[in-house]
Amino acid sequence: MAASPPVSLPERDGQAAGAYAWFVFLVIAALGFTDWVVRQIVVGIFPLLQADWSLSDSEIGALSAVVPLMVGVMMMPVALLVDRWSRVKTIFLMALLWSLAMIACGIAANYEQLLLARAFIGLGEAAYGPAGFALLAWYFPMRMRSTVIGGVLVVCSLGNVLGVGMGGTLAEQWGWRDVFLAIGVVSLLVSFAALAIRDYPTPALPPRPAEGGRARQNAAALLGSPTVVLTCLGSASLLFVMSALVTWLPSLLFRDYGMTAAEAARTGGLGVGFTAIGAVVWAQLADRWGQVRTQGRLFVPAIGAMGSVALLCCALLLMQPGSLQLAVVVGVFFFTAAVMGPVNTVVMDVVDPGLRATATALVGVAQNLLGLAAGPLVVGWLSARVGLAPALLVLPVAAACSCVFFLLASRRYPREQRVHPVHPA
Repeated sequence: MAASPPVSLPERDGQAAGAYAWFVFLVIAALGFTDWVVRQIVVGIFPLLQADWSLSDSEIGALSAVVPLMVGVMMMPVALLVDRWSRVKTIFLMALLWSLAMIACGIAANYEQLLLARAFIGLGEAAYGPAGFALLAWYFPMRMRSTVIGGVLVVCSLGNVLGVGMGGTLAEQWGWRDVFLAIGVVSLLVSFAALAIRDYPTPALPPRPAEGGRARQNAAALLGSPTVVLTCLGSASLLFVMSALVTWLPSLLFRDYGMTAAEAARTGGLGVGFTAIGAVVWAQLADRWGQVRTQGRLFVPAIGAMGSVALLCCALLLMQPGSLQLAVVVGVFFFTAAVMGPVNTVVMDVVDPGLRATATALVGVAQNLLGLAAGPLVVGWLSARVGLAPALLVLPVAAACSCVFFLLASRRYPREQRVHPVHPA
């Protein structure tokens, strides 16, 4: 049975979030954890899939990229449904879909069927971020939102770590088909937890203008904000780096370091684990810095991007394969995590409350299409032509672009920021 919802939610920023808000946080975090295990379990299995089906690097990159590609394509239409219908019901239905698609991966007869099943995983995941973040924004005061959203993303990162780390190990013991089936069944059971959340009433949007449709009005409100556009581009650029590293680090370790598939997956998972640590540190810093100086929320991911540039240049240009290079590459995961907490908070700060889910969906579209999908695809395409290590040289360029975008956004953010209270349900 779900915990009892509060009679009223904290209306002033100084008030604390109640026990029910933390219950909602736990459910959203649990769903996010299984979501990322489902998404990333395939990464540790890549070497075995390549051996079984003789796949190229481009085909492997497509298996990783098709999930965020579908998320990016479908997130905005789904977010419009979320904002006008039900956040809870949408999350539940989408979680069922990604779980069933994961089971379908285990019975795929060929590469094309596996790619299609992975695409349906992405379709199912399209609603999670917009609906989940909108619920958290409703139940928590503004001063806590970067920390709370960052906390959920930390849990998602742990699912990312577990998915990457255990994929190769379990696949060597059970076979990769049984791994897909087992994880799909577990995810299916967890999806019912979404029904324990109490949704909030759908707020009315501002009056519709005399001419022009609602979609045009919403697009103008979102794309007319330089803060929103620049923040989307900055986060996508840094996630391009993170996604490419998550996808290709186990393969790099398997090829250049002579590790087994299980060893490469565990080491890759350890590296991804630094995103969880980074997400906690950077989200806390963003909230604290944001209280002292408004631009502080955007200075945090800018610093993360600068750190990523420095470490990537050292690792890829000055070092040979070995323990020191591996340690520096792992450090990049920590810095790329700076994008995880503040970005959605910044975007929600500059839009009308009735467009929060849609605004976070716009962020998700940019992050998934230009970042999470593009990273593995571009590096895979380059790797098939010049080799994996040279292909990774595109990453510091993407990180440098991210830094520029965030610094530009920080100049506009104070003028566009709105103060939104947490409203009673």
